[in-house]
Amino acid sequence: MSTEQEGIVAWNCHNQIVTNEIRRRELMLENMKLIHQIHNGKLYQVILGDEDAPWSAYLGQHETFYSASKIYTLDKIYGKFISELGLIGEQIVNIPTSKLANLIGVVTKENVEEWLDKAKELTTQDFEDELRKATGKVSYLDCPHKFKEYEICSSCGFRHRKEM
Repeated sequence: MSTEQEGIVAWNCHNQIVTNEIRRRELMLENMKLIHQIHNGKLYQVILGDEDAPWSAYLGQHETFYSASKIYTLDKIYGKFISELGLIGEQIVNIPTSKLANLIGVVTKENVEEWLDKAKELTTQDFEDELRKATGKVSYLDCPHKFKEYEICSSCGFRHRKEM
Protein backbone atom coordinates (compact mmCIF):
# COMPACT_ATOMS: atom_id res chain seq x y z
CA MET A 1 0.00 0.00 0.00
CA SER A 2 1.10 3.52 -0.79
CA THR A 3 1.50 6.03 1.92
CA GLU A 4 0.11 9.53 1.68
CA GLN A 5 3.66 10.84 1.19
CA GLU A 6 4.24 8.45 -1.73
CA GLY A 7 1.01 9.68 -3.29
CA ILE A 8 2.15 13.28 -3.03
CA VAL A 9 5.52 12.43 -4.59
CA ALA A 10 3.84 10.44 -7.36
CA TRP A 11 1.46 13.28 -8.27
CA ASN A 12 4.22 15.87 -8.11
CA CYS A 13 6.30 13.78 -10.53
CA HIS A 14 3.34 13.30 -12.84
CA ASN A 15 2.46 17.00 -12.80
CA GLN A 16 6.07 17.94 -13.59
CA ILE A 17 6.04 15.57 -16.58
CA VAL A 18 2.82 17.18 -17.85
CA THR A 19 4.26 20.67 -17.37
CA ASN A 20 7.49 19.72 -19.14
CA GLU A 21 5.57 18.22 -22.06
CA ILE A 22 3.53 21.42 -22.48
CA ARG A 23 6.75 23.44 -22.50
CA ARG A 24 8.35 21.04 -25.01
CA ARG A 25 5.41 21.43 -27.40
CA GLU A 26 5.48 25.21 -27.08
CA LEU A 27 9.23 25.23 -27.79
CA MET A 28 8.69 22.95 -30.80
CA LEU A 29 6.15 25.42 -32.17
CA GLU A 30 8.59 28.28 -31.64
CA ASN A 31 11.30 26.29 -33.44
CA MET A 32 8.91 25.65 -36.33
CA LYS A 33 8.43 29.39 -36.70
CA LEU A 34 12.16 30.07 -36.60
CA ILE A 35 12.97 27.29 -39.08
CA HIS A 36 10.30 28.61 -41.44
CA GLN A 37 11.70 32.14 -41.09
CA ILE A 38 15.25 30.92 -41.82
CA HIS A 39 14.03 29.01 -44.88
CA ASN A 40 11.69 31.63 -46.38
CA GLY A 41 14.09 34.52 -45.75
CA LYS A 42 17.05 32.49 -47.05
CA LEU A 43 18.74 33.31 -43.74
CA TYR A 44 20.44 29.93 -43.94
CA GLN A 45 22.77 31.48 -46.54
CA VAL A 46 23.87 34.05 -43.96
CA ILE A 47 24.33 31.32 -41.35
CA LEU A 48 26.41 29.27 -43.78
CA GLY A 49 28.34 32.31 -45.06
CA ASP A 50 27.49 31.47 -48.66
CA GLU A 51 24.95 33.49 -50.64
CA ASP A 52 24.56 30.62 -53.10
CA ALA A 53 24.10 27.88 -50.49
CA PRO A 54 21.03 25.71 -51.02
CA TRP A 55 18.49 24.96 -48.27
CA SER A 56 19.78 21.39 -48.23
CA ALA A 57 23.16 22.64 -46.98
CA TYR A 58 21.48 24.08 -43.89
CA LEU A 59 19.53 20.88 -43.36
CA GLY A 60 22.83 19.09 -42.80
CA GLN A 61 23.81 21.29 -39.85
CA HIS A 62 24.25 19.38 -36.61
CA GLU A 63 23.98 22.19 -34.06
CA THR A 64 20.18 21.93 -33.96
CA PHE A 65 20.19 18.22 -33.10
CA TYR A 66 17.36 17.79 -35.60
CA SER A 67 17.71 15.50 -38.57
CA ALA A 68 17.39 17.09 -41.99
CA SER A 69 14.04 15.37 -42.45
CA LYS A 70 12.77 16.75 -39.10
CA ILE A 71 13.73 20.33 -40.04
CA TYR A 72 12.08 19.87 -43.44
CA THR A 73 8.93 18.50 -41.80
CA LEU A 74 8.70 21.26 -39.18
CA ASP A 75 9.13 23.89 -41.91
CA LYS A 76 6.38 22.32 -44.02
CA ILE A 77 3.99 22.06 -41.06
CA TYR A 78 4.46 25.72 -40.13
CA GLY A 79 4.20 26.79 -43.76
CA LYS A 80 0.96 24.92 -44.32
CA PHE A 81 -0.94 25.46 -41.09
CA ILE A 82 0.28 28.88 -39.94
CA SER A 83 1.43 30.72 -43.08
CA GLU A 84 -0.95 29.30 -45.67
CA LEU A 85 -4.06 28.42 -43.67
CA GLY A 86 -3.72 31.28 -41.16
CA LEU A 87 -4.07 29.20 -38.00
CA ILE A 88 -2.52 30.22 -34.71
CA GLY A 89 -0.04 28.04 -32.88
CA GLU A 90 -2.49 27.11 -30.13
CA GLN A 91 -4.60 25.30 -32.73
CA ILE A 92 -1.82 22.84 -33.60
CA VAL A 93 0.50 22.78 -30.59
CA ASN A 94 -1.20 19.75 -28.99
CA ILE A 95 -1.29 17.62 -32.14
CA PRO A 96 1.64 15.29 -32.85
CA THR A 97 3.86 16.56 -35.65
CA SER A 98 3.57 13.17 -37.36
CA LYS A 99 -0.20 13.65 -37.75
CA LEU A 100 0.23 17.26 -38.88
CA ALA A 101 2.78 16.19 -41.47
CA ASN A 102 0.38 13.57 -42.81
CA LEU A 103 -2.30 16.24 -43.22
CA ILE A 104 -0.25 18.63 -45.35
CA GLY A 105 -1.52 17.27 -48.66
CA VAL A 106 -5.12 16.88 -47.45
CA VAL A 107 -6.11 19.99 -45.50
CA THR A 108 -7.68 23.08 -46.99
CA LYS A 109 -9.21 26.19 -45.45
CA GLU A 110 -12.58 24.49 -45.80
CA ASN A 111 -11.72 21.22 -44.02
CA VAL A 112 -8.86 22.09 -41.67
CA GLU A 113 -10.99 22.24 -38.50
CA GLU A 114 -12.51 18.83 -39.22
CA TRP A 115 -9.07 17.30 -39.80
CA LEU A 116 -7.57 18.90 -36.70
CA ASP A 117 -10.41 17.45 -34.64
CA LYS A 118 -9.74 14.01 -36.10
CA ALA A 119 -6.01 14.36 -35.42
CA LYS A 120 -6.73 15.24 -31.78
CA GLU A 121 -9.46 12.70 -31.09
CA LEU A 122 -8.72 9.59 -33.13
CA THR A 123 -6.18 6.90 -32.38
CA THR A 124 -3.25 6.86 -34.78
CA GLN A 125 -4.66 3.79 -36.55
CA ASP A 126 -8.11 5.31 -37.01
CA PHE A 127 -6.63 8.66 -38.04
CA GLU A 128 -4.47 6.98 -40.69
CA ASP A 129 -7.52 5.06 -41.88
CA GLU A 130 -9.43 8.33 -42.30
CA LEU A 131 -6.51 9.65 -44.34
CA ARG A 132 -6.55 6.50 -46.50
CA LYS A 133 -10.25 6.94 -47.20
CA ALA A 134 -9.82 10.66 -47.94
CA THR A 135 -7.15 9.87 -50.53
CA GLY A 136 -9.22 7.17 -52.23
CA LYS A 137 -7.55 4.17 -50.62
CA VAL A 138 -9.26 1.20 -49.02
CA SER A 139 -10.14 1.35 -45.34
CA TYR A 140 -8.61 -1.42 -43.26
CA LEU A 141 -12.15 -2.15 -42.08
CA ASP A 142 -13.36 -2.76 -45.65
CA CYS A 143 -10.30 -4.57 -46.96
CA PRO A 144 -10.80 -8.30 -47.67
CA HIS A 145 -7.53 -9.53 -46.11
CA LYS A 146 -6.47 -13.06 -46.85
CA PHE A 147 -3.40 -13.45 -44.66
CA LYS A 148 -2.24 -16.19 -42.29
CA GLU A 149 1.12 -14.70 -41.21
CA TYR A 150 1.49 -10.97 -40.65
CA GLU A 151 2.34 -8.51 -43.39
CA ILE A 152 1.35 -5.00 -44.37
CA CYS A 153 -1.57 -4.95 -46.80
CA SER A 154 -0.64 -3.06 -49.98
CA SER A 155 -4.27 -1.92 -50.43
CA CYS A 156 -5.06 -0.40 -47.05
CA GLY A 157 -1.72 -0.25 -45.22
CA PHE A 158 -2.99 -2.28 -42.26
CA ARG A 159 -1.02 -5.12 -40.64
CA HIS A 160 -2.78 -8.44 -41.32
CA ARG A 161 -2.14 -12.12 -41.33
CA LYS A 162 -0.20 -13.21 -44.40
CA GLU A 163 -1.96 -15.51 -46.87
CA MET A 164 -0.29 -18.92 -47.07
